[in-house]
Formats: sequence, C-alpha cells, structure tokens
Amino acid sequence: MEFARENIDLKTDTIKILYDKKNKINLFYELASSEKTTIQRGSLEFDPTLLPDKLFLSPAFPNPFNPVTTLRFDIPETINSSFVFLNIYDIKGRMVEKLVEGSMLPGSHYVKWDAKQFSSGVYFVKLTYDNQSRSQKLILLK
Repeated sequence: MEFARENIDLKTDTIKILYDKKNKINLFYELASSEKTTIQRGSLEFDPTLLPDKLFLSPAFPNPFNPVTTLRFDIPETINSSFVFLNIYDIKGRMVEKLVEGSMLPGSHYVKWDAKQFSSGVYFVKLTYDNQSRSQKLILLK
C-alpha cells in the first residue's frame, strides 16, 4: 500500500491488519522513505467486544444529589445510525432539560446534569436510541 504525503517522499509503507483468535484486531504500520529508511512504526490493538451490545443507562451517581449528578450510558453498535436523546422530565412528565440530542459513537458516555436552577423534587432521566428507551428516577435534594 502506498501513501502520498506532502513534503515527504514515501515509497514503501506497510500496514498489516490481523484478526486473532481472541477477537482482537491488531494494526501494525511502518512508514518508510524512498531509501527504505523507517520514518515511523507503530501498532494498535482494538477489541471490538468491548463495545456495548445493548442500550444501557447506569444508575445516576450520586442519587439523591445536590445539585450535580453524573449519568453514564452505553450506546450499542447498530446497523442503522440513530440519534441519541437524553432528556430530563419533572414529576408531571414535562421535559425540563435536553442533555443530549444528536448522533454519538458506540461506547460508554458520561454526562453531568447540573440542576442548580431546579427546585428539590423527583425528576426522571430518559435515554432514547434506535426505537429503544431507558429511564430512571432522580432525586434532587437542596
């Protein structure tokens, strides 16, 4: 495989991608000059099994909280790309804050909710992705 880079005359580069028996992907690369002198060499190991396989909303921490809590959630890898919504609702079911609205990469994500502008009470967080949703109760104590 050859690369064209500005201001560097590269002639032979090597990239190897290996998939081992442990379901890990190993990427090895070596960039060489036209004189076959190594300019850069490296490797990267990627374990695709570490990506979440389902939508998950972890318990908020701390909960009860005053005034900040951390929300952790997992976005799975799916065939269809879908928007992620993470919203806060009051006890009457009214949305009071949008924390996330948009596309996100698969993996684990953290969002802090600062509720200093809200009064004490019960709130709900709802995570929606790919026609699935998860929710949980939050208690704000001031």
